[in-house]
Amino acid sequence: MTTKTFEWINKAIDHRAGPIVFVNVDLLFDEIRSDARYKDVLKRMNLPE
Repeated sequence: MTTKTFEWINKAIDHRAGPIVFVNVDLLFDEIRSDARYKDVLKRMNLPE
């Protein structure tokens, strides 16, 4: 995945975009789950890893 993907995810978090709350269960995010930045996203949202 690209840095751009995580930029958009972080923007969604900043703007509290509703669908971002599904980041830890939505299949669309499967490709980025192995990226270290994904764990940072979960921590930022106070979600379990």
